[in-house]
Order: sequence, then C-alpha cells, then structure tokens
Amino acid sequence: MRFARILFVVPFLRGIYGWPAQPHTGIGSLVSYLTRKGIRCSVIDMNLGHSFSEFRSRVDCFEPDLIGISLYTYRFDRSNKFVRRVKRACSTPIVIGGPHVSLFRKQAVRWAGADYGVKQEGELTLEELCAGRDMEEIAGLIYRTPSGVTVENTDRPFLSDLDSLPFPTYEGFELSQYGRAQINIVSSRGCPYRCTFCPIRLSMGQRYRCRSAAIVVEELAYWYARGYRNFSFVDDNFTLHQRRIYELCDRIEKRNWDDIHLSCCQGIRADCVDRALLERLTEVGLEYLALGVESASDRVLQHLRKGESVTQIEAVVKDCCELGLEVGLFFLVGSPYETTEDVQESFAFCLKYPVMYANFYNVIPFPGTSLYRWVEQNGLFLVPPEEYMKRIMHFSRKPVFRNLGMDDGQLRGCFRQGARLERVVRRRFFERKAGSRWLAKLLAWLVYGRVGYAIVRRMQSWRTMVCLKNRIAARLQVQSRSHTT
Repeated sequence: MRFARILFVVPFLRGIYGWPAQPHTGIGSLVSYLTRKGIRCSVIDMNLGHSFSEFRSRVDCFEPDLIGISLYTYRFDRSNKFVRRVKRACSTPIVIGGPHVSLFRKQAVRWAGADYGVKQEGELTLEELCAGRDMEEIAGLIYRTPSGVTVENTDRPFLSDLDSLPFPTYEGFELSQYGRAQINIVSSRGCPYRCTFCPIRLSMGQRYRCRSAAIVVEELAYWYARGYRNFSFVDDNFTLHQRRIYELCDRIEKRNWDDIHLSCCQGIRADCVDRALLERLTEVGLEYLALGVESASDRVLQHLRKGESVTQIEAVVKDCCELGLEVGLFFLVGSPYETTEDVQESFAFCLKYPVMYANFYNVIPFPGTSLYRWVEQNGLFLVPPEEYMKRIMHFSRKPVFRNLGMDDGQLRGCFRQGARLERVVRRRFFERKAGSRWLAKLLAWLVYGRVGYAIVRRMQSWRTMVCLKNRIAARLQVQSRSHTT
C-alpha cells in the first residue's frame, strides 16, 4: 500500500502548557523531508484551538491516505484517547511517532490502537512506508498485522549525514498563530553522555551527529529573510564540538546580522563550554542560555553519572553572569541517595548568582534508562510507571519512587521549598531589571508572590483562555446541531 498524502496532527495537551510558543520541530522536519520526496503533507496543531469538527473538516478537504500523530509521554492516556477517536471517525490508517513510541515501542502502538508506529528517527522509515515497501523490511517500523498481532522491526541505524536532510520550513503550519516569533534550530542529534535519568539516547542515540555550520547559517538566513530575528538552539548537546560553534559564530558574523537574538534554552553542559566560547557567542548575539546543573552536590552528580563537577558548573555560571548573559538553571530534586543537605546545597547555589530563573524538577524514571532499571530492581516504585506518566512529570511535586537518602515527607518538603525559591529567583530577576522603578518592583512582588505565581503558571497566556473558549464553543455548537437533527 502506498501513501501519497499525509495529514500530521499535534494532539491537544492539557496541563501546565498554555498556548504553544513555537511549531512542532519534529513534524516540521518530517514535512520538509517528505515534501522533497514528492509526498503531499498538511498539518493541524490541535493546541491552536482547533476543535475535533475542524479536524474532521481538514480530513474531508485534504483527503489524506495516512494520518500521522505525534504522541506525548506526559498524559499519554489523553493522546491515546485522541488517536482512538480519530480511528473511530476516519477510515484512514494512522501512524504514531515521537519519543513516546521510542520509549514504549509495541506497547505504545497497542495502547493507542494505531496501525503503525515509527520509533527513533522517522524520515527514512516514513518514506519507505509511504513508498509501499514490504512492512517486514522497513527498519524502525512497528505495525499491526491483519490478525491484530503487533510486530516490531529492527531499529534503523541513526542517520550520519544530517546535512542531507532539509531544514524545516514549516510549510502548512499556521506560523502566525504561535505565541512567540521565534524559530527553534536543531543543529545536532544524539548525546554521548550516560546520565542515568536521561532518555535521549533511546530516541536520538548516543552517537553525536551534527549539521555543518554552513548549513545551520543557511537555515538562519532563510528565516532572517522572512523577518525572524529570534532563534533558539534546542540541541541536546549544542556545544559538544566547540570548533563547529566557533565556525558557526564566524559565519554569523560575516552576515552582519546586528539585530539577531540567540538563545540556548534546552540546557547545555558546563564541561562543554568555556569563557572564551561564551564570549564569542555573545559577540554574535547570544543573550540567554540554560545549564543542566541537576545538583550542587558532587556526590549526587556521581550517582547520576553526570560526568562533571560542581566546580566546573559554578565557573560557567559565574562567567555567564559576568558576561551579561541571562541564565537559567535546571535542578533535579529526589535523585537516588540525595539527602536534604544535598538539596539545601542546590538551593544555596541558585541564590548565589543573579540568574534569570532556577527550576527544581521532580526526578522521573523513564523506561529504558539506568535510573528506571535501578528503581525497578530495588522495588522502590511508589506509583506504577504507566500511572505516573499519565499525571506526574518533572514539574509535579509528588515523588514516584522511594528515595534512599530521605523519607517521603522530607522530599515533599524539599519540593515545596523549591517552588518557593523558583518564585524568589524570578522576583529578584525582575527587580534587577526594574532598577529604581518602584512600580515595576511592586508588580514583581505581586506576580511572583504565592497566589500571583500560581495564576501565572496556570494561565501562561491569555490566548490559552481563548483556546479553551473556542473548544467549548465548538463543542456546544456540535451538540446544538445534534439536538436539532
């Protein structure tokens, strides 16, 4: 069976996420690649306020041969319900993808009731599926046989030459509807490090592969010509090959883009950057970066197999602040063997420097990671994995496994203290920005007080409310028509 037209869908995700800030990078890459191969693609992002009836209208108008749906691990039960609803409403075959499928493999396909699943990198696997190649010969594919048996093929070798792939131009996306005029740039894939908690190697591999500086600047130039000035590098390890980053900076400088604004919001490793590289990046427009600190205790970092020290991390944070960069810090709370004293060291670390924000995340064991195997082997789960991934993730304040360094009560207390410190750090940042403006300082206190911050977290954008209003209105309209008929 051949597929010449694919409708890609980003399912609606309830939770802390508000109106989406940028388009889905993974689907954008697939659309660009498949379009170049002669396959027609269309995209609908349900998070932009589209109702299911609007989705049905898109199906009727576009008449796809295949519907591709990207699944989230967080609250995957809701995404599964959406897939099953699509299955009931349309006779079109469904293929699911995303990191969730790479983690759960056949189980993800069975849970969702999909016809196909694509694990790890999807470009070549989807191309071969659309070309009608025998399913048992397509590496990276999971499929259901006519008798209902779910079959998982061998993994596909990870792509070596990323320059052979076109960068995403988001054809068919509603770019003007996203909350931020910023383009995310993925300049590499994979990460060679072995942090116990990180599932990246399961979806993108441990072998680091990067796009050339020339191709990355070509992508920047494409968007610059279309009026974009804000770009964020969202690699899992952006600065691993420092020579490439220096070449990238040289090529950006030659373009004379004086009004460009660059950021690294995904989190970089402190041992993969030094002051000289930071200085060079700031010269070509870097304004913000985040660091994956995880803990300010060397003992905890060793348990996490982080492969770097607190001294290294602190030196980079200090350099960033001295260079005038806005800095974000990512910490974990509840790591194996972590004590309350260790957590207090992390709390003290985030208050030591004038950073933009500090986030204290719950430690989540993803299937396939070393952390997951350790928790499972020691019988430490407090919540079954299939349950906590429906409702508890990094930003939740509920432990999912028993910590051997402190009891549950102490851990919950650390979560509460971490939440308070997040507000304090953000408030101090806005106070520094406000300077002597007393009204701005007062606003910072109001917004980042306990009540104000809770509202901000749940209403990240007024557009979120518009999204919900549109969905409710559409549902009422459908119900009204059904009563009338």
